[in-house]
Amino acid sequence: MLVRTELGLPVTSAPAWTRCQSAGFVDVETLDRNVWFNEFCRNLVQRIRGPEYAIYVEVLGEDGARDGIAAAGEGVVITSQGQLRPAHLRGRKAV
Repeated sequence: MLVRTELGLPVTSAPAWTRCQSAGFVDVETLDRNVWFNEFCRNLVQRIRGPEYAIYVEVLGEDGARDGIAAAGEGVVITSQGQLRPAHLRGRKAV
């Protein structure tokens, strides 16, 4: 379930939005990048497990490759659950 603040923002974007406002930015907008990051993590898991596994092992060793798969897998889980919602913020500085 996606938790939103009283401003209607995903809860993970709200602190950054508030800091932008506090720093004097106005018309602050957010762009939710959750779907993109979830797909990125899913693709990364497939690449590391598949055609790029040997490269990961060569560079990071077996443990490092397994850690990379685990980290990317965790990214899939937390973005799917809405615990992590990457976002881009844009605003303009009031003059």
